[in-house]
Amino acid sequence: MLNPPARSSQRVVLTAFALALLFLGSSSCTDEVVEGGENARQTDCPPGETWNPVLEQCVTDSTNGGSADAGTDDTGTGTEDTGGGGGPTDTGGGTDPEDTGGGGGPTDTGGGGGPEPEPCEGLQCETADCPAGEETTISGVVTIPSGELPLPDIMVYVPNSELEPPPEGAFCQPCDDELSADVAMGDRTDIDGTFLIEPAPVGEEIPLVVETGKWRREHTIEVLPCQDNPIDPDLTRLPRNRSEGSMPRMAVTTGQCDALECLMRKIGIDDSEITTDTGDGIVHLYVGDDAPPDDDGNEIGGGSDRFDGGDDFTDATELWTDAAKMLDYDIMLSSCECTVNSRPGDAYPAFQQFVDAGGRAFLSHFHYDWLNHTSDFDSLGTFGGFGFPPNLFGAATGEINYSFPKGEMLADWMFGLGVTPYGIFDIYEVRGSIGSINDSLVQDWVTVDGSGGMFGGGDSIQYISFNTPVGVDEEDQCGRVVFSDIHVSGRSMTSDFDRSTPDHPFPTGCVTNDLSEQEKALIFMLFDLSSCIIPDHKGKGNF
Repeated sequence: MLNPPARSSQRVVLTAFALALLFLGSSSCTDEVVEGGENARQTDCPPGETWNPVLEQCVTDSTNGGSADAGTDDTGTGTEDTGGGGGPTDTGGGTDPEDTGGGGGPTDTGGGGGPEPEPCEGLQCETADCPAGEETTISGVVTIPSGELPLPDIMVYVPNSELEPPPEGAFCQPCDDELSADVAMGDRTDIDGTFLIEPAPVGEEIPLVVETGKWRREHTIEVLPCQDNPIDPDLTRLPRNRSEGSMPRMAVTTGQCDALECLMRKIGIDDSEITTDTGDGIVHLYVGDDAPPDDDGNEIGGGSDRFDGGDDFTDATELWTDAAKMLDYDIMLSSCECTVNSRPGDAYPAFQQFVDAGGRAFLSHFHYDWLNHTSDFDSLGTFGGFGFPPNLFGAATGEINYSFPKGEMLADWMFGLGVTPYGIFDIYEVRGSIGSINDSLVQDWVTVDGSGGMFGGGDSIQYISFNTPVGVDEEDQCGRVVFSDIHVSGRSMTSDFDRSTPDHPFPTGCVTNDLSEQEKALIFMLFDLSSCIIPDHKGKGNF
């Protein structure tokens, strides 16, 4: 929740103060001197005033913290105040921390000397005065576009200004400037994707926004006073297409040893949004490792290169060697091509320009080539092929590093999805191409114990991330790279797995419907990748 009030401790203070007033006021304004005390009490106070034992004088009801209205149920004067302002159950007249109606606000403990509350603006002023114990709230759950998985750390809010349109292409979005409107009130989703906005404004057309990075969805809802207003989950899932909201523009390059293009469908993006780079979709497919046919005209390598019965994909080299083209995208996902394919020399500086400007990149297995040949990445660690054990070709157990905030969030989230034991999940087709990392620049997320693997050895890192430009101050970083040694579509140990080859034009190779544990972990990484930029060791959520 956003800034939850410390209600219990404040109630104790208010109750103690009320008892003190009860004791001091038990003689009902007589001329007696309290035994053992020095303060004489005035017999009569003028109408509209009551005796204040602290100030030792008659004061107006408003000065004394009470309500001048002795005949109405004023919910803005404390949870037990019946309107008189001077009775023994009056905690001093200030607003109870739970009371969002009138009165002195949560910082006013009744003495009149606390700081003045900030004046409300716009929809902040549209809250209702509710009876004690009741509140106007908006609640719900945020999910991935398919609705299958909840998403933590997503902002849900009532805007207090017009929404700004998202910028085109890669741009710098630090987390202190993550939203596209001023916030009247809001909440970040918890580990299970739930949110609770309290207090909420009341009305028939209240705007509600779900937003993370360039994923954004807005609806107008009716909010009834003094009760919870649960939102249909179909309205708070992230958009499946641009008619439902805004989405990041993504380039996906295919490869024969992975099928990241299939994951786009499985998270819930509509097929109409998946096109070639000349189409009007938000996700563009490029063919990686477009190997020429053999002497007999047979395709011998590469990933999926065309739509089933439709257009051919553009060669990924045209993307990788054109910085301006790459900068048109928010995210680039590169599927493993089964071997190291060196890129043309101008591809590496273009890639660095992309991520340094705010682009986000997901690299699978042999795409460590980008890390080895991009000049500013030399300090990140050592990356290679079969030279770094272990290379595990069967099933393995992934162990989540939950010693940092985002890692803990991943472990909590997976456990909440029923992946047990805590911090552990199954991985197929892991690799061991990360030799070492500079942990001052790079965050490791998942490791496997390689001692029982085919080549033996110790722990092998499977997921890493880093923000860019590398080596600059954290507040000056704009982009982000995730590298995975896991083949996301890896199911070679099962009967069905997604395939990406020239013999499997998209989407015919996408044959699985359920999400494997390693796919769930990647989905978490994907939405973290598309969010605002913050160092991994900090994390932006408030749970």
